[in-house]
Amino acid sequence: MAAAEPKPSLVGRLFAEHRAALQSFFRRRIRSKADAADLAQEVYVRMLRIRDPGAIRNPVSYLYTVANNLVKENAVLDRRQASGVDIDEMSAQALLGRDRRSMANSMPRSASPGSGSC
Repeated sequence: MAAAEPKPSLVGRLFAEHRAALQSFFRRRIRSKADAADLAQEVYVRMLRIRDPGAIRNPVSYLYTVANNLVKENAVLDRRQASGVDIDEMSAQALLGRDRRSMANSMPRSASPGSGSC
Protein backbone atom coordinates (compact mmCIF):
# COMPACT_ATOMS: atom_id res chain seq x y z
CA MET A 1 0.00 0.00 0.00
CA ALA A 2 1.38 3.43 -0.96
CA ALA A 3 0.68 4.99 2.44
CA ALA A 4 3.20 2.64 4.09
CA GLU A 5 6.06 3.52 1.71
CA PRO A 6 8.95 5.62 3.02
CA LYS A 7 8.84 9.31 2.08
CA PRO A 8 11.45 9.29 -0.74
CA SER A 9 9.90 6.21 -2.31
CA LEU A 10 6.37 7.63 -2.22
CA VAL A 11 7.38 11.02 -3.57
CA GLY A 12 9.67 9.42 -6.15
CA ARG A 13 6.85 7.21 -7.36
CA LEU A 14 4.44 10.14 -7.51
CA PHE A 15 7.01 12.17 -9.45
CA ALA A 16 7.57 9.37 -11.96
CA GLU A 17 3.86 8.70 -12.45
CA HIS A 18 2.46 12.25 -12.43
CA ARG A 19 5.21 14.67 -13.51
CA ALA A 20 3.91 15.17 -17.06
CA ALA A 21 0.27 15.42 -15.97
CA LEU A 22 1.17 17.87 -13.22
CA GLN A 23 3.11 20.07 -15.63
CA SER A 24 0.07 20.05 -17.96
CA PHE A 25 -2.12 20.97 -14.97
CA PHE A 26 0.05 24.04 -14.37
CA ARG A 27 0.34 25.02 -18.05
CA ARG A 28 -3.48 25.18 -18.26
CA ARG A 29 -3.75 27.39 -15.17
CA ILE A 30 -0.86 29.87 -15.12
CA ARG A 31 0.14 32.82 -17.30
CA SER A 32 3.80 31.95 -17.72
CA LYS A 33 3.80 28.49 -19.29
CA ALA A 34 7.58 28.35 -18.83
CA ASP A 35 7.04 28.20 -15.04
CA ALA A 36 5.04 24.94 -15.19
CA ALA A 37 8.06 22.66 -14.69
CA ASP A 38 9.33 24.77 -11.77
CA LEU A 39 5.93 24.75 -10.08
CA ALA A 40 5.61 20.98 -10.57
CA GLN A 41 9.00 20.53 -8.93
CA GLU A 42 7.93 22.78 -6.04
CA VAL A 43 4.99 20.44 -5.40
CA TYR A 44 7.40 17.57 -4.86
CA VAL A 45 9.72 19.66 -2.69
CA ARG A 46 6.78 20.50 -0.44
CA MET A 47 5.74 16.86 -0.30
CA LEU A 48 9.26 15.86 0.73
CA ARG A 49 8.88 18.12 3.77
CA ILE A 50 5.98 16.06 5.13
CA ARG A 51 7.16 14.23 8.23
CA ASP A 52 4.66 11.36 8.07
CA PRO A 53 3.64 10.65 4.48
CA GLY A 54 1.92 7.47 5.67
CA ALA A 55 -0.77 9.67 7.22
CA ILE A 56 -1.81 10.94 3.78
CA ARG A 57 -4.89 8.94 2.86
CA ASN A 58 -4.85 9.76 -0.85
CA PRO A 59 -1.37 10.82 -2.06
CA VAL A 60 -2.52 11.75 -5.59
CA SER A 61 -5.34 13.93 -4.27
CA TYR A 62 -2.91 15.57 -1.84
CA LEU A 63 -0.45 16.13 -4.71
CA TYR A 64 -3.08 18.07 -6.67
CA THR A 65 -4.24 19.95 -3.56
CA VAL A 66 -0.69 21.22 -3.10
CA ALA A 67 -0.54 22.03 -6.83
CA ASN A 68 -3.82 23.94 -6.69
CA ASN A 69 -2.53 26.00 -3.75
CA LEU A 70 0.58 26.82 -5.78
CA VAL A 71 -1.63 28.01 -8.65
CA LYS A 72 -3.37 30.34 -6.19
CA GLU A 73 -0.05 31.60 -4.80
CA ASN A 74 1.20 32.19 -8.33
CA ALA A 75 -1.97 34.13 -9.21
CA VAL A 76 -1.56 36.38 -6.16
CA LEU A 77 2.06 37.06 -7.06
CA ASP A 78 1.13 37.76 -10.71
CA ARG A 79 -1.59 40.24 -9.68
CA ARG A 80 0.73 42.00 -7.28
CA GLN A 81 3.55 42.22 -9.80
CA ALA A 82 1.14 43.51 -12.47
CA SER A 83 -0.07 46.25 -10.11
CA GLY A 84 3.50 47.25 -9.24
CA VAL A 85 3.22 46.30 -5.58
CA ASP A 86 6.26 44.51 -4.17
CA ILE A 87 5.31 41.31 -2.40
CA ASP A 88 7.43 38.68 -0.75
CA GLU A 89 6.64 35.01 -0.30
CA MET A 90 5.61 35.42 3.33
CA SER A 91 2.98 37.99 2.36
CA ALA A 92 1.59 35.68 -0.32
CA GLN A 93 1.40 32.86 2.18
CA ALA A 94 -0.40 35.11 4.66
CA LEU A 95 -2.95 36.04 2.00
CA LEU A 96 -3.54 32.36 1.28
CA GLY A 97 -3.52 31.26 4.91
CA ARG A 98 -7.21 30.49 4.98
CA ASP A 99 -6.80 28.08 2.03
CA ARG A 100 -3.96 26.32 3.83
CA ARG A 101 -6.01 26.09 7.03
CA SER A 102 -8.93 24.57 5.15
CA MET A 103 -6.57 22.04 3.55
CA ALA A 104 -5.04 21.30 6.97
CA ASN A 105 -8.47 20.65 8.44
CA SER A 106 -9.09 17.96 5.82
CA MET A 107 -5.77 16.18 6.50
CA PRO A 108 -4.69 14.07 9.47
CA ARG A 109 -2.95 16.21 12.10
CA SER A 110 0.53 14.72 11.48
CA ALA A 111 0.47 15.32 7.69
CA SER A 112 -1.16 18.73 7.54
CA PRO A 113 0.83 21.63 6.07
CA GLY A 114 -0.02 23.68 9.16
CA SER A 115 1.85 21.24 11.39
CA GLY A 116 5.19 22.65 10.28
CA SER A 117 6.00 19.68 8.09
CA CYS A 118 5.32 21.34 4.77
